[in-house]
Parts: sequence; structure tokens; C-alpha cells
Amino acid sequence: MVRPLFVGICAIVSLGGCGGGSTPSPVGDAGGVAGGDAGSTDPNAPVFLSFGSSVVSITIGESVIFSAVLTDPDGIDDVIGGSLKSPDGTVVYGTFSTSGQEGSYSLTLSWDMIDQSQPITFEGDDQKSFVAEFFDVAGHRATKSAQLRLHCDGGGGAACSGRCTSLDTSDEDCGGCGNQCPTPAPGFGGSVCRSRQCVAVFSTGDSQGFEPPTTPTSCNAVCAVASPGATCAPLCNWETGVNLNTRSLGDLVGYDRWADKNNNPSCFGVHFVTNECAFVPPTTEIQAPSPLSAECDGDVFPHVFQQCCCAVPPT
Repeated sequence: MVRPLFVGICAIVSLGGCGGGSTPSPVGDAGGVAGGDAGSTDPNAPVFLSFGSSVVSITIGESVIFSAVLTDPDGIDDVIGGSLKSPDGTVVYGTFSTSGQEGSYSLTLSWDMIDQSQPITFEGDDQKSFVAEFFDVAGHRATKSAQLRLHCDGGGGAACSGRCTSLDTSDEDCGGCGNQCPTPAPGFGGSVCRSRQCVAVFSTGDSQGFEPPTTPTSCNAVCAVASPGATCAPLCNWETGVNLNTRSLGDLVGYDRWADKNNNPSCFGVHFVTNECAFVPPTTEIQAPSPLSAECDGDVFPHVFQQCCCAVPPT
């Protein structure tokens, strides 16, 4: 015998009305859109009147409430409860709790709770499906699905096991989750992530010009011998006096200095930067005329220092 349940349900699903056999909207009361699956063709199974989420998207630190309203051909007391699962049923996020309103159920999930059940890892965002599954005492089953968008704010645009990060600049997730930039990088003091590559600067010679002249070579050659797997990369940006490991993006690969071997402070030398990995600087440079050091005009300086920007493999 079917119990007269729909008088009470009408107050909950006010948009559906009680006359004419109208079909309730699949949109949850708080705005989350439910899936279009009927869930069960069993005439004795529980029946979803609505299912949805309180919000359409969440990010780290936020939560969502899933709400369901059901009835049953054998009376609402015949429904024994339900749970929220992944579409394949392998992950159970939690069990719905009933409210004071008969036939109404809800479940609150935080970002961290979702990540603990199924690690949140994506690039861009993740449109995730959740399936509500309810049973009656006889084991009849009904399901309904809803979508929730997971995203990361702040320019990171990616999540690695629940952490919002940037695959472009994160030293811990450079180009992919878990790609750690070496610190220190083999052969130098450290590396940083730029444009999804771990970048280090390798030097030859002495920046102050106190050592004998060096034989200049291309940055392709410098990187090849500086560290296993390193390659020349136009990802450094430097000026005189600026640390080459700053995170500023640029398109330079090499920096060279030619210095006075007598260390005359008035004839400190000249420097040059390039954005060509194959460029080989000259072994000597001539001091250009300068009002600040006229006595050095025309002096020939040997090459004493070279720095190259190299991409190194992450660990």
C-alpha cells in the first residue's frame, strides 16, 4: 500500500507544484546542477525529487554541501539512507545525514576531505562528478549525480595532491607535480623554476678579473659540461650587479667580462650579454672611448669571466 507522502514533499519542492504530475527540476536548491541520470528503473526503488550542491565550485580551504530530497513508493520510512561516491563507486566520500525534514538529506565535504579520499591533482581546473546512492530496506537502489568544479586561484592554476601551486614557477613542482629543482644544483649554488624548467647559472673564470685569462666558449658548451643533462636555456635576465638567480624572466643566456689584468680601478673592463646559445665571445675586447675613464680608451682586455644560463633536470 502506498502511503500519502506528497503533501509533505510539496512544501519542500515548491517550484514543482503538486498538480498535473510535473517533474521536479534537477537543479539543487542552492544552485549545484544535478546530473540527468534517472538512477533506477526499479519501480520499488527510492525516488529523487532533487539533488544538488550548495555551490558550483570550490578552491582550497572551502567546502560544499550536497543536498538530496527523496521519497519512496512504500513510504519515506522505507528509505534507510545513502552515501556520496565517485562515479565508479571505488571512493566513498561520506554518508548523508537526515535533517528534521522527512526525506531530506545532506552531506558537507571540504576540499581537504575530498583530497583525502581521492587526491586532488589537476592543471587548469577539474570538473568532478559525485554520485548520490540511496537504498531502501529491501535493497532497492537509486542514484543521482552532480558536478562540482575544483579550481586554484592566485595565478597558480594547478593542484598537486591538494596543494595549489604553479607548474611555471614552483621550485617543488617545476613543469609537473613533484618535480623538485635541485638545491644545490650540481656544479653551482642552486636552481629556480622558470617557464617550467629548473634553471641554474654556471660560471667560468673570475668575475673580478683576478685570475688568468679564460678561453671563451659558447653557452651550449658550458652547460653541456657543467652538470649532467644540463642544456642552454634563454631564461635568465640580468644586469650588472643583479643576482643571476633572481626570478625575473628574460631571454638572455650568457654574460661575459673582459678585465684589465693590472686591476687598474680606472680600467675595470667591459661586459657583454647575449641571447644566443651558440655565440662564442672573442678572447679580447678593446675599451671603447669613455669620458669616465679616458686613460683606458683603446686598452685591450683579455676575457676573464663567463656565465651561462642552463636548464637542469629536476629531481
